[in-house]
Amino acid sequence: HQRTTTGFKTNGEQLEVELPAQSITTLLIPISMEEPSEEEMLVRTDTPYLILPQYSTEVALQAKSKKVTLESIQWAEYSEEGANDSLIVDASQQWYFVAGTNGRYALRNANGDVLAASSSYALLTTNNYTGANYQLFNIESVDGVFCKITSSSNKKSLDLSNSQYAAGTQV
Repeated sequence: HQRTTTGFKTNGEQLEVELPAQSITTLLIPISMEEPSEEEMLVRTDTPYLILPQYSTEVALQAKSKKVTLESIQWAEYSEEGANDSLIVDASQQWYFVAGTNGRYALRNANGDVLAASSSYALLTTNNYTGANYQLFNIESVDGVFCKITSSSNKKSLDLSNSQYAAGTQV
């Protein structure tokens, strides 16, 4: 994996992102104030991420009550006093990559929910990371900060129910 800075720019307090056309990609946005080094890979295991669908910057992947959906991003108010390490209020939208075997990763949110592929269409969550194949995902760089996330067990990409990307959409 190689870290590149193509496909996005900052404009004041806005992050403008250009996504590749007609591809199954996911935007990973590190939500840490620390700048990664050039040697670091596409994902860092010590940094929380927002996971956004290709066509929306208003919603992010969220896990609650064993369901995985897209929900509106809950941004934190920033202040110098009592500044939070995270810019996201909702811990269920803060995702960490847990190094697994053979370059694969588990995805665990700040509440401890671990993504799990299932035999049904929708993703599920489990409470404990065991390293089982259904908890591991391949992260493939597509174009700079964009990636394709596929399940190690069933090889399916993260997909949105009925190709929707509104809040409440099942993943």
